[in-house]
Amino acid sequence: MPSIDPSIVHLQLGVSFPSDLGDLGATSATELEISTAYSDKRELAGQAAQVVLDHRECFSDLYIGQATRIQQAPEEVSQVVMPSPAHCRDGWPSTSIGRQGACSHHGGVVPGSSWATLLFS
Repeated sequence: MPSIDPSIVHLQLGVSFPSDLGDLGATSATELEISTAYSDKRELAGQAAQVVLDHRECFSDLYIGQATRIQQAPEEVSQVVMPSPAHCRDGWPSTSIGRQGACSHHGGVVPGSSWATLLFS
């Protein structure tokens, strides 16, 4: 049985938010960038999943199940719903969502604000 590439083991679509993305406070993305990023990741994940499915005898049921779910995931996003402007802790609406220092003079950003919602047809 060949060794499993660690990047394939942790390849997920929407199961959990990756913890190794670095500082997202300085990141701002448009709907098109988010949609494109999803499609690119889905394509790569689909290629890795196909390797697993083509060589089922080398993988456990867990990996086969994950690969099957990835293959069934939509290939494209039909709509990206961007979050409304972030609200600072003191209630001040901010248009600086995703930028470092947003709400720095208003007590910080309200935790738990969503980044974006992906809709599929």
